[in-house]
Amino acid sequence: MKIEIPPYGYDLVNGELVENEGELEVLKIVVKYRDWGYTLKAIAYELAEAGIACRAGKSYATQGIQRMLDKELTHNHTEFHSNVGRFYSDMVDASFVNK
Repeated sequence: MKIEIPPYGYDLVNGELVENEGELEVLKIVVKYRDWGYTLKAIAYELAEAGIACRAGKSYATQGIQRMLDKELTHNHTEFHSNVGRFYSDMVDASFVNK
């Protein structure tokens, strides 16, 4: 399956996923808030208060935060965050997973 829109925290450069440090920092914040028990609405509020906008330059909607959490990759790029428990490897090229 070809990736057209990279998961949050990554950019697509010449067909390869490349880490986006700024987005990865936001992702860490979102995961931390969620682990602390914040609701999606509370996370969106906190991001707005901090002046952190989504890729489109707008405030985060709860659906965007949920999608971000659903697609959040762990450091080995094969498993989702422990709260999600699904795998992402079937959506990326195997050569990327093995890097």
